[in-house]
Amino acid sequence: MTILKGHIVQREQTKRQPHVRELDLLRLCTASSVVTIHVLSFTAVLNHAEWGVQLQNAFVTALHYSREIFLFVTAFALVYVYYHAYENRPFPLKKFWMKRGMGILLPYTIWSLFYTWLGQGTDNYLQKALYNLLTGSGFYHLYYIILTLQFYLLLPLFLLFLRRFGRHPWKILAVSFTFQIVLLVFDYYIMQHDGISSPFWDAIGPYKARFFLFYQFYFVLGGITALYFRQMRDFVLKHSRLITGCLIGTLALLWAHYVLQIHVFGKSINYASSVLQPLMALYVTAALLFAFWLACRWVQKSPPGQPPKGANFVHLIAKSSFGIYLLHPLVLNEVQRWIMPYIPADFPVAISVILIGIFTLCTSTALSILLLHTPLACRLIGRDTPAPRSGKAIQAVPASQRSA
Repeated sequence: MTILKGHIVQREQTKRQPHVRELDLLRLCTASSVVTIHVLSFTAVLNHAEWGVQLQNAFVTALHYSREIFLFVTAFALVYVYYHAYENRPFPLKKFWMKRGMGILLPYTIWSLFYTWLGQGTDNYLQKALYNLLTGSGFYHLYYIILTLQFYLLLPLFLLFLRRFGRHPWKILAVSFTFQIVLLVFDYYIMQHDGISSPFWDAIGPYKARFFLFYQFYFVLGGITALYFRQMRDFVLKHSRLITGCLIGTLALLWAHYVLQIHVFGKSINYASSVLQPLMALYVTAALLFAFWLACRWVQKSPPGQPPKGANFVHLIAKSSFGIYLLHPLVLNEVQRWIMPYIPADFPVAISVILIGIFTLCTSTALSILLLHTPLACRLIGRDTPAPRSGKAIQAVPASQRSA
């Protein structure tokens, strides 16, 4: 289930459903995008020209699809595993939370406590740690897990909803997408622009980015895609040019809006690059479909009875992706402390950013793989047992058997 729980989902899929290798590539895409976003954000200080900062944040804006793909894959994996497995029997809520608790809550708690100490010190530590655990505020990346836990809580109801209305996928997606746009219009042009002065909005405003309603469409899209995987795969493979055109068009609109907000309307970079804006929903949907097409194309190009090229490597990174997600802020924090202050002022910023990005991603990946294969330490990245150090290549699954 995305970066967070790919390995557990994969183990469950081998028992109930064929492994969906397309998700491996999506997990790799999400992990690398999350690292890149944070590298771009925290190296913006290397730019001493205003136009350079604006350009760097424009690329950050273009990479903001990562959290939505993350949530899409989470929903896809959970629905794919649990929808048919418990179609004629009660959902095993206790068993579900016992299994997921070790895989999600334990690492989340440990890393939240660690990052609270790292970022906020030891003064009033217990009070700050408790607050951070409840809100996902331990460090800037941990709110992803809070979103995932909300979906875990809603999963039994979501499965019931899909069993009742799942035969109308386009209607479900249309209503969900409309609600997504309406909510983002309200938030971007009223809440973020003018604000509403009331105790209620003042209380929830700082936490809206970690509230599932602001991302509900991507959960719904992931669940529907799991139900109609073969049809969705055929759709994106058939309409690759349309999807590519939509991606280019929506990205152009997003960047044009970004420039207008800054240079015409005089808004801040933070406002212009906000993740929660209506245009982002259009762009992210196009980017998500494009990434899904790439994954489907990657699997489709494999010879009959053979795994795709690089399948073992992609599978390893997918299993390590939760660790990459958890570890990379620590690596980036050390880069900011020990490397960035010593970069010469006249050294090309673009090269600095690229080198820092490669170092952060490679180091985080290596550390995650190390934890992945280490007894006890593997629990820090959500595994109850270490992964085998060697094994047979991933076996190919015929396309006719890969539908949910």
